[in-house]
Amino acid sequence: MHRHTSKKEQGAVSIIGVGLLLTVMLATGFSLDALEIMSTKSRLALAVNNVISTVYSLPESKWLPVATALLNRHFPEDTIAVTASVSKTSNGCALNASASVPSLFMHKFTDAASYTVTERVKLISSTSSSLPKREIALACDVSGSMEDGYYSSFLPSQSEQKFTHLKKAVHALLKEANDDPDFHGRVRVSLIPFADKVNIGRNRAWAKVPTGSSFGECAQSRYPSFTSFNASNTAKQALLPPFTAHIDYYKYVAPSPWLRPICPHAPLTPLTDNFSSLLTQINSLKTFNSNNGSAQDSGIIWAARTLLHSWGGAWGADGNPSASSSTDKYLVLITDGKLSKPVGTNPEDILNDGVGGLCRKIKDAGIKISIIEYHKDSKSNAFKNCASPGHYLTPVPSDPSSAKELTTAVLKSLEKPVVEKNIILTDY
Repeated sequence: MHRHTSKKEQGAVSIIGVGLLLTVMLATGFSLDALEIMSTKSRLALAVNNVISTVYSLPESKWLPVATALLNRHFPEDTIAVTASVSKTSNGCALNASASVPSLFMHKFTDAASYTVTERVKLISSTSSSLPKREIALACDVSGSMEDGYYSSFLPSQSEQKFTHLKKAVHALLKEANDDPDFHGRVRVSLIPFADKVNIGRNRAWAKVPTGSSFGECAQSRYPSFTSFNASNTAKQALLPPFTAHIDYYKYVAPSPWLRPICPHAPLTPLTDNFSSLLTQINSLKTFNSNNGSAQDSGIIWAARTLLHSWGGAWGADGNPSASSSTDKYLVLITDGKLSKPVGTNPEDILNDGVGGLCRKIKDAGIKISIIEYHKDSKSNAFKNCASPGHYLTPVPSDPSSAKELTTAVLKSLEKPVVEKNIILTDY
C-alpha cells in the first residue's frame, strides 16, 4: 500500500533541501576564501624573508619605499595590495607587512569584501671574526748548485751563501711561528728537501717498493721518467691520489765514504705544528750533490702532495693535512732557479712548459705559490709565471736582511682576522 505525501510535507522537504544547498554553498565559499587566505599568507611570509635582507643593506631612509615596492612586486595581481612598516632595532631591523585579500565568495553574504593577513620578521645582524688558518709547504732546494757545485767539506764561504741564506730565511719563518702563540693551532708547516729526487720517508703503504729495497724511500716525479720527461703527463699525474699517481722509486742508499747517495739525506716532513722539531731539522739540513742536479718540478709536486686533501691519509702517523675549506694552503719554492736536465735529452723549453703546466694545476687546486729565487745566472721566466701574483721574490744572499722577505711573504695576512657577517631571521 503506497502512502502519498501531503503538500505540507512536500514543502518541508523543499525547505530542508534549500537549507542543505545553502549550507554546502556557504561551506564551499568559506573554503575558497580560506584557501586564498592561506596561499596569500604563505606568499607573504616568503616575501618578507626575501625582502628584509635586501632592505637592511640599504641606507635607512630607503627602507620603507624599497620594502613596499619589493613586497608588491611579489604580488603582481591588481587585487592584492601590500603595505609595510620597517623599524630599526638595536642589532638589525623589523619588517611588518599586511596584504589585503579580496573575498571570493563570502562578500556576497556579508559586509566583508576582503580579509587582511599579516606577516612580520626581524633581522638580527652580528659580526664574528676568526684568525685565518694556513698550511705551508716549504720546498727547499738542497742540490749542489745551491753551493755553486762544491762539496760542503771544502766550500769557501762565498759559495755557501745561497744555501746559508735559505736556512736563515726558513729558520726565521719557523721561529716567528714558534714564538707567536697566535700561530699555534692554526699554522702547520711541511718541509720538503729536494734535488733531482725527494726522500719520501719510510714505510709508505702506497710506495711501490723497488726490488732489493726494504723501503720505497726515494722518488722522482717526472713522468714517465727523469730522462724521458713529458710535460703534459707530469702535470696530470701530479695531483692524482696515492696508489694512482705514477711515481718512480729508487732504492735509498745511505751516505758513506764509498757510495754516492742518489737521494737527499733528509726525508720530507708532512704537515706539523711542532715548530721546534722543524727548527732542528732546518738547522741540520745539508746540501746534496746528485748526478742529475735539481728538479724543481719534483720539489713542487711533493710539496703540493703534503697539502692536497686527496693525500690526507698518505702519511700515516706522521700527520695529515687539514680538510677544512677555510684553510689557506701555501706552497713556497726556494731555489737558485737552475732547472736541471740530463745532457742530450729534453730541451729546456719542454721543462719550462712542464713547470708552467704543473703550477697552473696546483693553483687551480686552490694552493697559492710563492717563489723565492736566487736570481744570479738563472732563467726565471718559468718561475715568475709559476708564482701567484705578487709572490715572486729575488732575495740577495749577501744581504742578511733579505732573509726576512720569506717570512713577510709567507706569514703576511695571517694577522688579519677573517670577518664574517651573520644574519638571522626570526619571527617576533
